[in-house]
This record gives sequence, C-alpha cells and structure tokens, in this order.
Amino acid sequence: MANTPGYTLRLGHLRRSRRFHTERLYVNINFQQNWDQIAPVDVPDVLYDTFDNILNDLGNLVGCQPNDFVRFSVSHPGLKTPAWIPFQPWRDVRPNHILDPLARILKPTKNLKWMNV
Repeated sequence: MANTPGYTLRLGHLRRSRRFHTERLYVNINFQQNWDQIAPVDVPDVLYDTFDNILNDLGNLVGCQPNDFVRFSVSHPGLKTPAWIPFQPWRDVRPNHILDPLARILKPTKNLKWMNV
C-alpha cells in the first residue's frame, strides 16, 4: 500500500491469463483530498497532478516497463458505466487518457457525489 498526499493506493488481486499472456491487477484508490477547499478554477490542475502522481506510484509499485501495454477501467457506484481506456504502451499513458473518458461520462451525470472515505 502506498500513501501519498490526497489518496491511498491499495493493490488488489492479480489474475493471469496464460491464453492471452496478460495480467489483470485490481487497484482501489481512496481519495482523501478535501475538494471543498479547492477553488473551482484549480480543480482541473489538481486532478491532473493527482492522477499524474497516481500513475507514477502505480508504475513504481507494479514495475511497469515502457513497452508494457496497459489499459484501465474506472468504476464508481455513481457512474452508470465504467470508463474504459484502451490498451496502449505504458510510456504513452498520461493523466488525460483517464480523465478525458471520465469527463465524457460525468458530463451528463451531474448528480455524482464525491465522497470522502
């Protein structure tokens, strides 16, 4: 488990597929940031920086190599559908690759409530 300001990463179980030569790792991210104290104009930058830190921590914890192909699925009870981020080389993954699909899903869902857990 990695603790950094604003969130906690908890690695879940790892599943391997011999057939497809892939591994699936579940990661739970709990946010502790107090979003009420962040000015609305600063939220995009704070989100970008937070997800940049998450990706760095995750890459270090898992030992991602630049040529590893990764994809992400982001789910939350308040989302109607998870956000899927397609396979791409780890070296190309940036926070906006996760945040942009989330924004498309959240745009019509204005009643999602962010909870401090």
